[in-house]
Amino acid sequence: MNIKNFLTVAMIAFMFSACKKEQPAPQSQIVGTKYSGSDQWIYKKPGTTGKAEQVTLVYGMEEVTGLEVITHEEIDKKGNKKVTEYLKLKTVDNKEGFAPVKNFFDAILFVVGEGGQAFAKNSLTSPSKGKLQRGMYCLEIEESGEFAKVKCYESIVKGGKLIDLHDVWIQPSSPSLSRDPLLGDTLRNLRSASTKLLEAAKMQDATKQEQLKSEATKALKSVVEKGDQFLDDANSIATEYGLTLTE
Repeated sequence: MNIKNFLTVAMIAFMFSACKKEQPAPQSQIVGTKYSGSDQWIYKKPGTTGKAEQVTLVYGMEEVTGLEVITHEEIDKKGNKKVTEYLKLKTVDNKEGFAPVKNFFDAILFVVGEGGQAFAKNSLTSPSKGKLQRGMYCLEIEESGEFAKVKCYESIVKGGKLIDLHDVWIQPSSPSLSRDPLLGDTLRNLRSASTKLLEAAKMQDATKQEQLKSEATKALKSVVEKGDQFLDDANSIATEYGLTLTE
């Protein structure tokens, strides 16, 4: 190779290298809007749970923006490798942190009427897994055609129990379902009150029992103050358990 050809090749290599270095760094891929399945802390780094690593508390049904999914590997106490997917997210007040992907969902559906059916698979011909009860809220895991795979939680205690439906398929377009975000706080309070009353019924300690009833009363009062379509349900629960919601 003569000097002229050598310089030409060297020049091309230099230009290619320079162009390569000037390429912008890859941006985080936006996952999109997600909803928290329960109250949970987000942390500065994946895999951490220490108090010093806490960023902020995200409430159940709170909306966040998913920025990207991170795969985190760690060795457990038995020496086994554990792989967990974490969601890097941004909260509504612009705080960023990490939490397990499995704790977040694509949508929240509120059951406002009776009659909706839950199926074992995403087909009308698959076995029934029960009916959706008014007052349930359903966390969407995935969509497939006209169906959505969900976890549904009952908020209104009936017959001394709450019945939940896990990993069932429903039709989000059903008129018995709503996406109204204002219903989230109502059903969260109804669920909290119902859970505390069921716990109180099993409690032997009279002091703790009264404390749970007091907390349930406070949650039911919040529903009454809103005065939405679940007002009568709050009053019915209070009547059944002998609670007073008015001063």
